[in-house]
Amino acid sequence: MNLSVQVSKGASAVNSDDATSGEGTSGSSWDFALTNQTLAEGLDVGFGYGRIANSNDAKANNSSDYNEHSVVYANYSMGMVTAGYTMSNVQDGTNGGQHEQGTGFGVAVNVNDSLSVSYGEREVEFINASAANTTEDMTGIAIAYTMGSAKITLQNNETTNNGGTVGTSDETTEIALALSF
Repeated sequence: MNLSVQVSKGASAVNSDDATSGEGTSGSSWDFALTNQTLAEGLDVGFGYGRIANSNDAKANNSSDYNEHSVVYANYSMGMVTAGYTMSNVQDGTNGGQHEQGTGFGVAVNVNDSLSVSYGEREVEFINASAANTTEDMTGIAIAYTMGSAKITLQNNETTNNGGTVGTSDETTEIALALSF
């Protein structure tokens, strides 16, 4: 079993982009993760939980001093195939905060020594206190081919209801060539 712990005393707060900064809190932030790769051959599992302090000006009308987040995952590899599944939860403790619940899966296949293909999907439900809930859907596919010191990759990712905003979408396609010397 592996344990990872992070603690930040006092001066960190959640920003609008879910990052932390050093302004305006009275509480400490912390998180931990437990992972294990020894339960069964090819199985990798883990769980994480944490609390991030909200800034002083975000606390109002019985809101919480913290945002809480948790994640659990399992990956299984057998031969040339790896499959994984994850569930996550974010409880926004600020006044009028938007909670998030997510699930996702992915599959990667090493077709041979030179070619690999992967596919994944993720769904995040944005739970709104004063409006209808919104579900963000994401899908992605990637193909990589390696020949000697050259590698070419193709990725395509699509998102609907991006960031929990109904009617927004985003798509990216990337083709990359990497050369090693």
